[in-house]
Amino acid sequence: MELLKYFKKLKWEFLLVVFLIVVNAGFLTLAGISSANALSSVAKLRAAEFFMWVAIMGGAYIIYAIVNCLVNVEQTRLSQNVDKLIRNSIATDLSKANYATFHKQTVATYSSWLTNDITTINNFGITDFLMIVRQVSEIVFGMLTLAYFNISLVVTVVVLTVIMGIVPNMFSKILAKRSLEYTHANERLVNTINDILNGFNRLFLANLPQTIVKK
Repeated sequence: MELLKYFKKLKWEFLLVVFLIVVNAGFLTLAGISSANALSSVAKLRAAEFFMWVAIMGGAYIIYAIVNCLVNVEQTRLSQNVDKLIRNSIATDLSKANYATFHKQTVATYSSWLTNDITTINNFGITDFLMIVRQVSEIVFGMLTLAYFNISLVVTVVVLTVIMGIVPNMFSKILAKRSLEYTHANERLVNTINDILNGFNRLFLANLPQTIVKK
Protein backbone atom coordinates (compact mmCIF):
# COMPACT_ATOMS: atom_id res chain seq x y z
CA MET A 1 0.00 0.00 0.00
CA GLU A 2 1.28 3.44 -0.86
CA LEU A 3 1.14 5.56 2.27
CA LEU A 4 1.46 8.82 0.35
CA LYS A 5 -1.76 7.96 -1.49
CA TYR A 6 -3.62 8.13 1.80
CA PHE A 7 -1.81 11.31 2.82
CA LYS A 8 -3.07 12.90 -0.40
CA LYS A 9 -6.64 11.90 0.48
CA LEU A 10 -6.16 13.56 3.86
CA LYS A 11 -4.20 16.47 2.41
CA TRP A 12 -5.27 19.20 4.82
CA GLU A 13 -4.87 17.06 7.94
CA PHE A 14 -1.44 15.94 6.74
CA LEU A 15 -0.33 19.50 5.90
CA LEU A 16 -1.54 20.70 9.31
CA VAL A 17 0.64 18.12 11.08
CA VAL A 18 3.66 19.02 8.91
CA PHE A 19 3.06 22.74 9.54
CA LEU A 20 2.89 22.22 13.31
CA ILE A 21 6.08 20.13 13.23
CA VAL A 22 7.93 22.86 11.30
CA VAL A 23 6.63 25.58 13.64
CA ASN A 24 7.71 23.49 16.63
CA ALA A 25 11.21 23.12 15.23
CA GLY A 26 11.31 26.88 14.69
CA PHE A 27 10.47 27.68 18.31
CA LEU A 28 12.98 25.10 19.55
CA THR A 29 15.64 26.82 17.45
CA LEU A 30 14.56 30.24 18.72
CA ALA A 31 14.94 28.98 22.29
CA GLY A 32 18.46 27.78 21.51
CA ILE A 33 19.47 31.10 19.94
CA SER A 34 17.98 33.00 22.89
CA SER A 35 19.92 30.84 25.33
CA ALA A 36 23.19 31.51 23.49
CA ASN A 37 22.50 35.25 23.34
CA ALA A 38 21.61 35.29 27.03
CA LEU A 39 24.99 33.76 27.86
CA SER A 40 26.69 36.33 25.64
CA SER A 41 24.85 39.10 27.49
CA VAL A 42 26.11 37.75 30.81
CA ALA A 43 29.68 37.77 29.50
CA LYS A 44 29.21 41.39 28.38
CA LEU A 45 27.53 42.33 31.71
CA ARG A 46 24.37 43.56 29.99
CA ALA A 47 21.62 42.81 32.49
CA ALA A 48 18.68 44.24 30.54
CA GLU A 49 19.66 42.37 27.40
CA PHE A 50 20.15 39.18 29.43
CA PHE A 51 16.63 39.29 30.90
CA MET A 52 15.17 40.09 27.49
CA TRP A 53 16.73 36.97 25.96
CA VAL A 54 15.74 34.85 28.95
CA ALA A 55 12.13 36.03 28.53
CA ILE A 56 12.23 35.19 24.82
CA MET A 57 13.73 31.79 25.60
CA GLY A 58 11.06 31.06 28.22
CA GLY A 59 8.28 32.12 25.86
CA ALA A 60 9.73 30.00 23.06
CA TYR A 61 9.87 26.91 25.27
CA ILE A 62 6.30 27.44 26.49
CA ILE A 63 5.00 27.76 22.92
CA TYR A 64 7.14 24.76 21.93
CA ALA A 65 5.49 22.65 24.65
CA ILE A 66 1.99 23.75 23.60
CA VAL A 67 2.61 23.13 19.90
CA ASN A 68 4.20 19.77 20.72
CA CYS A 69 0.96 18.71 22.41
CA LEU A 70 -0.98 19.83 19.34
CA VAL A 71 1.38 17.81 17.12
CA ASN A 72 0.70 14.68 19.17
CA VAL A 73 -3.06 15.20 19.02
CA GLU A 74 -3.17 15.95 15.29
CA GLN A 75 -0.73 13.14 14.45
CA THR A 76 -2.92 10.67 16.35
CA ARG A 77 -6.00 11.93 14.50
CA LEU A 78 -4.18 11.63 11.16
CA SER A 79 -3.08 8.07 11.97
CA GLN A 80 -6.62 7.07 12.91
CA ASN A 81 -8.04 8.48 9.69
CA VAL A 82 -5.35 6.77 7.60
CA ASP A 83 -6.23 3.52 9.39
CA LYS A 84 -9.88 3.98 8.44
CA LEU A 85 -9.00 4.57 4.79
CA ILE A 86 -6.74 1.50 4.65
CA ARG A 87 -9.37 -0.72 6.28
CA ASN A 88 -11.97 0.65 3.90
CA SER A 89 -9.69 -0.13 0.92
CA ILE A 90 -9.17 -3.70 2.13
CA ALA A 91 -12.88 -4.17 2.78
CA THR A 92 -13.72 -2.79 -0.68
CA ASP A 93 -11.25 -5.18 -2.35
CA LEU A 94 -12.68 -8.13 -0.41
CA SER A 95 -16.23 -7.18 -1.33
CA LYS A 96 -15.27 -7.31 -5.02
CA ALA A 97 -13.42 -10.63 -4.76
CA ASN A 98 -14.99 -13.83 -6.06
CA TYR A 99 -15.16 -17.04 -4.01
CA ALA A 100 -11.87 -18.48 -5.28
CA THR A 101 -9.97 -15.23 -4.85
CA PHE A 102 -11.27 -14.70 -1.33
CA HIS A 103 -10.18 -18.17 -0.20
CA LYS A 104 -6.62 -17.76 -1.45
CA GLN A 105 -6.00 -16.39 2.05
CA THR A 106 -7.41 -17.51 5.38
CA VAL A 107 -9.82 -15.40 7.40
CA ALA A 108 -7.09 -15.06 10.03
CA THR A 109 -4.78 -13.52 7.42
CA TYR A 110 -7.41 -10.95 6.52
CA SER A 111 -7.85 -10.25 10.24
CA SER A 112 -4.10 -9.72 10.51
CA TRP A 113 -4.19 -7.26 7.61
CA LEU A 114 -6.91 -5.28 9.34
CA THR A 115 -5.21 -5.24 12.76
CA ASN A 116 -1.51 -6.13 12.98
CA ASP A 117 -0.58 -4.64 9.61
CA ILE A 118 -2.32 -1.40 10.54
CA THR A 119 -0.20 -1.23 13.70
CA THR A 120 2.93 -1.87 11.63
CA ILE A 121 1.99 0.94 9.24
CA ASN A 122 1.44 3.30 12.17
CA ASN A 123 4.75 2.43 13.84
CA PHE A 124 7.03 2.07 10.83
CA GLY A 125 5.20 4.19 8.29
CA ILE A 126 3.36 7.23 9.60
CA THR A 127 5.44 7.76 12.75
CA ASP A 128 8.77 7.30 10.96
CA PHE A 129 7.75 9.54 8.05
CA LEU A 130 6.73 12.38 10.35
CA MET A 131 9.90 11.86 12.36
CA ILE A 132 11.86 12.46 9.16
CA VAL A 133 9.89 15.68 8.60
CA ARG A 134 10.75 16.76 12.15
CA GLN A 135 14.45 15.95 11.74
CA VAL A 136 14.71 17.72 8.39
CA SER A 137 13.02 20.80 9.88
CA GLU A 138 15.40 20.80 12.83
CA ILE A 139 18.40 20.41 10.51
CA VAL A 140 17.27 23.34 8.34
CA PHE A 141 16.67 25.58 11.34
CA GLY A 142 19.95 24.37 12.82
CA MET A 143 21.76 25.46 9.67
CA LEU A 144 20.10 28.87 9.91
CA THR A 145 21.24 29.11 13.52
CA LEU A 146 24.82 28.27 12.60
CA ALA A 147 24.69 30.79 9.77
CA TYR A 148 23.52 33.35 12.34
CA PHE A 149 26.64 32.74 14.44
CA ASN A 150 29.20 31.60 11.83
CA ILE A 151 28.47 30.96 8.16
CA SER A 152 31.48 28.64 7.75
CA LEU A 153 29.88 26.04 10.03
CA VAL A 154 27.03 25.55 7.54
CA VAL A 155 29.33 23.62 5.19
CA THR A 156 30.05 21.08 7.93
CA VAL A 157 26.34 20.65 8.62
CA VAL A 158 25.60 20.14 4.92
CA VAL A 159 28.24 17.39 4.69
CA LEU A 160 26.92 15.67 7.82
CA THR A 161 23.34 15.97 6.53
CA VAL A 162 24.30 14.27 3.26
CA ILE A 163 25.96 11.47 5.23
CA MET A 164 22.83 11.11 7.38
CA GLY A 165 20.74 10.83 4.22
CA ILE A 166 22.97 8.25 2.53
CA VAL A 167 23.74 5.89 5.42
CA PRO A 168 20.10 5.02 6.32
CA ASN A 169 19.40 4.17 2.65
CA MET A 170 22.09 1.52 2.83
CA PHE A 171 19.93 -0.34 5.33
CA SER A 172 16.50 0.43 3.83
CA LYS A 173 16.25 -2.88 1.91
CA ILE A 174 17.18 -4.84 5.03
CA LEU A 175 14.59 -2.97 7.09
CA ALA A 176 11.93 -3.49 4.42
CA LYS A 177 12.69 -7.21 4.39
CA ARG A 178 12.49 -7.40 8.18
CA SER A 179 9.21 -5.51 8.16
CA LEU A 180 7.75 -7.95 5.62
CA GLU A 181 8.96 -10.91 7.70
CA TYR A 182 7.33 -9.32 10.75
CA THR A 183 4.05 -9.00 8.85
CA HIS A 184 4.12 -12.65 7.73
CA ALA A 185 4.99 -13.77 11.27
CA ASN A 186 1.96 -11.89 12.59
CA GLU A 187 -0.23 -13.57 9.97
CA ARG A 188 1.03 -17.01 11.04
CA LEU A 189 0.46 -16.14 14.69
CA VAL A 190 -3.12 -15.03 14.06
CA ASN A 191 -3.75 -18.21 12.02
CA THR A 192 -2.44 -20.37 14.87
CA ILE A 193 -4.48 -18.52 17.50
CA ASN A 194 -7.65 -18.85 15.42
CA ASP A 195 -7.05 -22.56 14.84
CA ILE A 196 -6.57 -23.19 18.56
CA LEU A 197 -9.52 -21.12 19.73
CA ASN A 198 -11.82 -22.52 17.03
CA GLY A 199 -10.95 -25.98 18.34
CA PHE A 200 -11.74 -25.13 21.97
CA ASN A 201 -14.95 -27.19 22.04
CA ARG A 202 -13.13 -30.32 20.87
CA LEU A 203 -10.30 -29.77 23.35
CA PHE A 204 -12.80 -29.24 26.15
CA LEU A 205 -14.68 -32.45 25.32
CA ALA A 206 -11.38 -34.33 25.18
CA ASN A 207 -10.38 -32.84 28.55
CA LEU A 208 -7.35 -31.21 26.91
CA PRO A 209 -7.89 -27.45 27.40
CA GLN A 210 -4.31 -27.16 28.71
CA THR A 211 -3.21 -27.66 25.10
CA ILE A 212 -4.05 -23.99 24.56
CA VAL A 213 -1.27 -23.01 26.97
CA LYS A 214 1.23 -25.40 25.35
CA LYS A 215 0.49 -24.07 21.87
